[in-house]
Amino acid sequence: MNTPSGKSASTVVSWLEGKFVYSIGFGVVLMVATGAGLFYVQRARAHAVATVRIAYGAGGPVRRHFLEQMVLHGRTNRLDIRLVVTEGTQATIELVEKGEADLGLIAGAIEDARGVGLLEVAPLYMEPLQLLVKESLYDAVSKDFGALRGRSVGVDAQRSATNLLATELMRFMGLVDGAGNPGYQPVYLQQAELIALTDSAALPDAVFQLGGLPSQTIRHLVTAHRYRMLPLPFGPSFSLDRFREADGAAVKGTTLRLNRTFIEEFTIPAFAYSVLPPVPPDDTRTMATRLMLVGSDRVGATAVRRVVDLVMSPEISALATPHLVPALLESAFQFPRHPGTLQYLDALKPIDVDNAFVVYGRAVEVWGIIVAVYIGASSGLKAWRQRRQSANRSVGEFMQAVLAVEAEATADCTSERRAQLDQQLTDIKKAAIDLQQEALLEDAEQLPSLLVIVADTRTRIWGRAS
Repeated sequence: MNTPSGKSASTVVSWLEGKFVYSIGFGVVLMVATGAGLFYVQRARAHAVATVRIAYGAGGPVRRHFLEQMVLHGRTNRLDIRLVVTEGTQATIELVEKGEADLGLIAGAIEDARGVGLLEVAPLYMEPLQLLVKESLYDAVSKDFGALRGRSVGVDAQRSATNLLATELMRFMGLVDGAGNPGYQPVYLQQAELIALTDSAALPDAVFQLGGLPSQTIRHLVTAHRYRMLPLPFGPSFSLDRFREADGAAVKGTTLRLNRTFIEEFTIPAFAYSVLPPVPPDDTRTMATRLMLVGSDRVGATAVRRVVDLVMSPEISALATPHLVPALLESAFQFPRHPGTLQYLDALKPIDVDNAFVVYGRAVEVWGIIVAVYIGASSGLKAWRQRRQSANRSVGEFMQAVLAVEAEATADCTSERRAQLDQQLTDIKKAAIDLQQEALLEDAEQLPSLLVIVADTRTRIWGRAS
């Protein structure tokens, strides 16, 4: 029968060993279950249709056609794209900021002085700034832009990118004073309103428009109202005065400002709008910004990655000239990239086989260490239990050992042999007492009886000798 201390030690060892095995098994099952769960969740998300609201300012038929094609072909990418028309860039940014639109289409180089946290999804095609003047003013303005002083100039909606860029350009020309007062008469008419006016006298003397080529609005003004196009060869010099954060908003009534770092040169091909008369008569230099798709961190990375994949698909990328290519996503970016865009770029990277083997080898190494630790710990616990079990001895075993010593003490034993048997009794006595002190002696309450038997046996051994 075990002592209480012996039972306690054995129970603790069994409990620890069971917990160790249970922990390893539970960890493996949990990892497998978690991996399977994540796989099915990701698979379900991948097949779910994502609704994406894209806000955009008018921007002309080119921009609208581009977005309409995205709506059409987005269905194959499990995208339900819904378009939200705004009055201009400022309104588009505000809708994205408030979460009333998921993404926004804005002109590049335009930023919000309030520091709205926009994220860049994808750069698209170039939109040039185009300047038209009435035929009667063409010669004068061609020689000196100062001829626009005091004239009416259409700059699109007040909170539009066209207004901002045109205002900054005319400030550069000297048509806006230091206090921000224009030396011309700004006219805030959107493209649809310009087309609706049939009386040439009611139209502005000059019209700025930022938009894709070819623009139906400009074609209408050229053919129906005899406007002519002028070059704007100021790109390099205009961009020398880089954006300074302290400048704040550049146009009264808005929080928009211009980052000239992202102003690029552009060439409008000769005869883009008319052959007779030639408009423009030659390849015409101007400035341009790259149309950009932006969003916020409210939009999930999975949906944004699908949008980028759609933009780079043959059906959509071929709408732009030159075609849109993934390399655009690696170019200098104006805003921090959206996580969905980074996911798209990561998916384009080739598989690194060598690195895959390294990762696999590390995984095998880690699991090998775990298995080795488990086997070593299990073997150690088992050996320790066996040692403890073998160390446990009963008083009865010691009594049998004493009887065996007594049986060897015959009458013809020499004194030397009797001394050896006496030493064996001493060793038996010491071993029993040591085990009792370590709580490893079974039937420890019978130890006094064993000691009496040892003493009697010793007496009989030497008594026979006398």
